[in-house]
Amino acid sequence: MSFKDLFRSIEALMIDDVPFISSKGGIFHTFNALAGNNRQVRNFRRQKPQRI
Repeated sequence: MSFKDLFRSIEALMIDDVPFISSKGGIFHTFNALAGNNRQVRNFRRQKPQRI
């Protein structure tokens, strides 16, 4: 199973560092695929939302 297929088939995705993950490319397509299949995506961040 490819990395992309693995992450698009999970029930929930929890991410601590979105800027780091997004620098790897394709993560927003994965977010959209998960949301489109009624999966949950949780973002945990140490900074205030205004700083993102």
